[in-house]
Amino acid sequence: MPSAQAGSLRFGKDERVVKIKDVKLQGPAGEALYLGHLVETQFFGLGVRITDKGYVIGVQGRSEGYFPMPGPEKIAHAQKAGLLPEQLPSYSLTVFDYALGYSLWIFIAAAMGLMLLRKPSQRNTKKF
Repeated sequence: MPSAQAGSLRFGKDERVVKIKDVKLQGPAGEALYLGHLVETQFFGLGVRITDKGYVIGVQGRSEGYFPMPGPEKIAHAQKAGLLPEQLPSYSLTVFDYALGYSLWIFIAAAMGLMLLRKPSQRNTKKF
């Protein structure tokens, strides 16, 4: 389910393919492809959760277009044919990915911190 946007607030799941490296593979309709990884973010106004879904084969020019990574035998065959790199490059989620993916929790923690700093504790004071 794609995320719905209301202004800058989002609701639902958002999938994004991050390009790692161009490859010599072609899609079924002759499209240029690349090696990427899939990042899934769940939103409820702001980011609630981020998940790394692993390697995928992305379609050039389509940020949401991708094919699942083939099985180990097909990967090995594509590597031997020079269509995929011999070693799949490593990747990681960025600090920005984590900040966006957990932005709701960051917002709640910051709001609570501000509330604690602005309100003096009334628990130990008694008025007579």
